[in-house]
Amino acid sequence: MCGIAGILSFDGRPVSRQRIEASTETIQHRGPDNLAVWTNGNVAFGHTRLSIVDLSTSANQPLHLPARQLSMVYNGEVYNFKELRTELEAGGANFQTTSDTEVIIHAYAQWGTDCFARLNGIFAIAIWDDSAQELTLARDRLGVKPLYFCHHNQELAFGSEIKTILTAMPELPRTISPKSLHEFMYFGVSLGGKAMFDGIDQVQPATIMQWTADGKIKNSIRFWNYPTTQQRIANEAETIEQTSFHMEQAVRRQLTGDVPIGVFLSGGLDSSSITGFAAKNYSGKLKTFSVAFDFAPSSELGLARQVAKMHDTEHHEIQVGGLGLADLVQKLVHCHDSPFADAANIPLYLLCEKISGQLKVVLQGDGGDELFGGYRRYATLAKPAKFRLFSQALRIPGLRKLIPWRFRRYLECWLPGKRSERMARLLTLEMKSEPPTNALSPDLQVAAQRSDPFHRYHEIENEVKQLGDVEAMLATDMQIILPDVFLEKVDRSTMAHGVEVRVPLLENSLVDFVATLPSELKVKNGEQKWLLRQAIKNVVPDEVLTGKKLGFGVPYSQWMREPLRELLRDQLSSLAEKGVTQSAVTDAMVKSHEEGSEQYGFLLWKLMNLGVWLNRYNVVPQTQ
Repeated sequence: MCGIAGILSFDGRPVSRQRIEASTETIQHRGPDNLAVWTNGNVAFGHTRLSIVDLSTSANQPLHLPARQLSMVYNGEVYNFKELRTELEAGGANFQTTSDTEVIIHAYAQWGTDCFARLNGIFAIAIWDDSAQELTLARDRLGVKPLYFCHHNQELAFGSEIKTILTAMPELPRTISPKSLHEFMYFGVSLGGKAMFDGIDQVQPATIMQWTADGKIKNSIRFWNYPTTQQRIANEAETIEQTSFHMEQAVRRQLTGDVPIGVFLSGGLDSSSITGFAAKNYSGKLKTFSVAFDFAPSSELGLARQVAKMHDTEHHEIQVGGLGLADLVQKLVHCHDSPFADAANIPLYLLCEKISGQLKVVLQGDGGDELFGGYRRYATLAKPAKFRLFSQALRIPGLRKLIPWRFRRYLECWLPGKRSERMARLLTLEMKSEPPTNALSPDLQVAAQRSDPFHRYHEIENEVKQLGDVEAMLATDMQIILPDVFLEKVDRSTMAHGVEVRVPLLENSLVDFVATLPSELKVKNGEQKWLLRQAIKNVVPDEVLTGKKLGFGVPYSQWMREPLRELLRDQLSSLAEKGVTQSAVTDAMVKSHEEGSEQYGFLLWKLMNLGVWLNRYNVVPQTQ
């Protein structure tokens, strides 16, 4: 993995070397092995390298193909690059390195934008075609690797992280998008590629964008769409066998590289299955890493030990503490360049900090829950009648008050309304009857409420409306919470320490196969991940197969009563002073929280992160 940056001037102004160097240096942590830049008049590229495939300096980027006047920077890994190279050589391509980077630039030279659909991997790519005077940006199918861009003052800046753009464009107004703020108040992130900074966006997953040298968008093309058709299953046993085959092939493909590879082994189904398949196909002795945190008393360390023993891995158990939490929260805001409220970034950041310098590449189980149906909501969507019935209790004022807030929030999701809104509300702890925007100042409430915080869910609903509820929820999660929350969390927390994480359960052919299987195989008779459990019966210990999903809870709510109490109060005070929130409302929330209620924990956590971000980046709220 690496980091990329670039600038294109639309009015012919040359881009200075010093400017692209400054932009690229902000992401040196993503690629500590090499930093290089290239300028060519009005276009400039920068690259920081984490050397994994072809460790020689000849594979450094930016990479050029002079015969075709192409230049390229790229962040990611392409797992089928050897097969593509063979095909390209048959078409006349001559290679100077053994890197996957050179395969991509030759593929673009031979096949144009059609090449991106043929890449089995994770990537963010920028290519400058000097003969056509065109810039092409492309991002992988599920948005594993980030790629931000901003069009401002007759220029385009892009990069792996927002900080590259802020450095390249110091004159860019630092204002918060009211639409993104509205989404953040519900979900703790902004959705659909829109950054919290007004004017900064992401290239959407599976999308190619092209600009001409004078600033016109030539193309915005989706090269892949999430499958929305369902197979008919004639033979269940055969389907289970095929699932196991595709999983093993996905893991095997992602063991490519010229450096040692390990696995983050939690002891759950996803990481345990990856460990089993990896140990079988890895040429050396596989390293596995499990972690225990002093703030998480329950863990699956015992199960992880069993998996490691079963597959004879070189197993490491790491103890990590949560000291210095206030500083850590601020570091993570800087990692994301945004207020990011999924607190699971904390343990991942701490784990990678521990192994930094010991290992460059690890496999992790992200995507397994969304692909195979691992969340409780899938089981309830399969049998929604009782929740619709129970939700009628909310219409009785006296009874409504007696229902605990968590269950009341859940029941609100089942009141009559759009399916897409139900799916959105299943993904937030905020209540329909008490919108989180109540904490904002009156002016910001008005500005935020001009937009629909569930707009992205309505967009996906238009693509999946022919699917049943469970299939639609799976498809929605794969296209929203994966790229916008979980994969964002993984990229920033790991790349902050120069650690590449690969996600075999999101490999192209595995997703193409499993996504088209009926949900009845994934959630069968109320059992989550039924298909996955059947597919890995001989790969993991029985205790892993029958174990309940523990998940991983970060006690951020408790922290805000103790070690983060001062930071919370400082940030809420700052937000009120800036006219972002109403102190009377947030004071009441804090009082309720400190008396033991958990109702406002997530909202207070979001507001604390929002305050840190606004102060660190000097962001100005806007009401227009």
